[in-house]
Amino acid sequence: MEQDLGKKKQQSSARSRGSRKATPGTVMALKPGQALQIKPHVTVAEAAQMMAAKREDCVLVTDDDDRIAGIFTAKDLAFRVVGGAIDARDVAVSDIMTKNPLCARTDTSATDALDLMVRKGFRHLPVMDENQDISGVLDITKCFYEAMEKLERSYSMSRKLYDALEGVQELGGAQPTQIIQYVEALRSKMAGPTLETVLSGIPPTTVNVRTSVREAAALMKENHTTAVLVQDQGNITGIFTSKDVVLRVIAPGLDPATCSVVRVMTPHPDFASMDLSIQAALRKMHDGHYLNLPVMNEAGEIVGMVDVLKLTYATLEQINTMQTPDNEGPAWNKFWLSMDNDSESVVSDSVSHHMSMMGSESPSMLRHPQYERPGTSHSHSVLPNDSASHAGDDSPPHSQVMLTPSQMPSLSENPFTFKFKAPSGRVHRFAVTPSAGFAGLVATVSQKLGGEVSQVGGPTTVTEDGQLDKQGFAISYLDDEMDPVSITTDHDLSHAISLARRQGKDKVDIYVHDADHPPNIEIPMPPPPPPAPVDTEKLDAAEEVLKLQRQAELLSEKQHIPGVPNDLLLPGAVATLAVAIIIVFVFSRSGSR
Repeated sequence: MEQDLGKKKQQSSARSRGSRKATPGTVMALKPGQALQIKPHVTVAEAAQMMAAKREDCVLVTDDDDRIAGIFTAKDLAFRVVGGAIDARDVAVSDIMTKNPLCARTDTSATDALDLMVRKGFRHLPVMDENQDISGVLDITKCFYEAMEKLERSYSMSRKLYDALEGVQELGGAQPTQIIQYVEALRSKMAGPTLETVLSGIPPTTVNVRTSVREAAALMKENHTTAVLVQDQGNITGIFTSKDVVLRVIAPGLDPATCSVVRVMTPHPDFASMDLSIQAALRKMHDGHYLNLPVMNEAGEIVGMVDVLKLTYATLEQINTMQTPDNEGPAWNKFWLSMDNDSESVVSDSVSHHMSMMGSESPSMLRHPQYERPGTSHSHSVLPNDSASHAGDDSPPHSQVMLTPSQMPSLSENPFTFKFKAPSGRVHRFAVTPSAGFAGLVATVSQKLGGEVSQVGGPTTVTEDGQLDKQGFAISYLDDEMDPVSITTDHDLSHAISLARRQGKDKVDIYVHDADHPPNIEIPMPPPPPPAPVDTEKLDAAEEVLKLQRQAELLSEKQHIPGVPNDLLLPGAVATLAVAIIIVFVFSRSGSR
């Protein structure tokens, strides 16, 4: 095994030296990592030991010609081996790997490769050169962290510019409206949606401290999750993930059937509140070196669990709502591809790029086709964290190389947020995936309404194919012309989400009402007009006038010449005051010129 590891290290080093200079805009510009490679005859136990030694959770399986024959991850070992009650010492990786994975070429567009990973739910994507040799593995979460750090630096530098311009504005300078708007837009993108928007509403899977690793892995497989929370007398004491199965159970040679999760779990896991921003949660997970994060509500109850891949996709979706002019393509092109040009010039470039969009009445928002809901079968959809593989029954004889975006599916599993106010005045906020369709939206709204459903026309039922069966309450939203539009089909739902994305919104405001009555829509009041700019010349002159008036009042209170009444001095004082006012005003005008 040590010889195999040394051989792969030499091969990877040689290839990395040969391809150090990456072409901008290609997959190699995203800096794919070195690939851990093994042969098909290696046992799962040996593979787990290699993964533990290299701290890798993704392995490429190569044939005798060093061509990619398959791929497997820590999740595959947890689900297919431990969850399937298979002895890791008796099965080869060829029996559990995902065969013939999709791959990217070194000259493939970085955006096309990332499109594929987002649409298919891949975390890892192998990269091959023109000779079909392995050049590395692309990890979308690592790429995202590097790009997010660049965005944070961009915001920090933009914030300095914003503070400086605010100081100029306070001193009476011209108002830098466009730049301030840019920084505010960038800050909103940095804050982004909160964890509440990506929660599915399903509580996390929990196990007891005495639960065996095999039982825990079976629960992970059954609930399509890579982590379970460990309870002891009703309190959360730890978290156990698929990565722990590989590194702490299979690699050391422990028996999953007799080993309790309390021996191999991570104790005292971190928690996050529902109102924590996705970007802050990703930073928290990156700094803590973990992939799953439990979420708690205000009452301290655990309401869900998020993983790094789901949060990465949600943030990329948020970034994709940024506008680009002149049909430049998805807005994340600059987000990803400017990583090679990381300097302070990014501020001026970004400001000019954003300012070029100011004043456009209806700027075009380019979005990925996965946001459109197709009428195709989803029986082979690959869920997040699955291996990068060809999803289908008829796998090709060799690994497919991703060349064009036309080969990519167009289904998005990224949830989108909806918000409405119930008759009681309570505001509900929830997320629905586009693939759930109109039926999923109706079911969630019905659940949120509860007993209040009778106040909005009664329950609504939808058939299995997404058609309206029984009309009770109706669901509407406002289009770009501020007209109420009803949602009655999957296409209506898809259009509402697409419109919100084009408008740069992270949610759809819906109105739940009786179908026999129009929705009660509260049109927001337009913001007040900005205050008129202050004429500093007149302001200075007015202050001098008030000062002279106060001096005149003091003169009228006492006799400055003994024996001479102030009444006799008043006409002269008034004349002097008038002359002083004229002199001050004239000098202030001439000085400003």
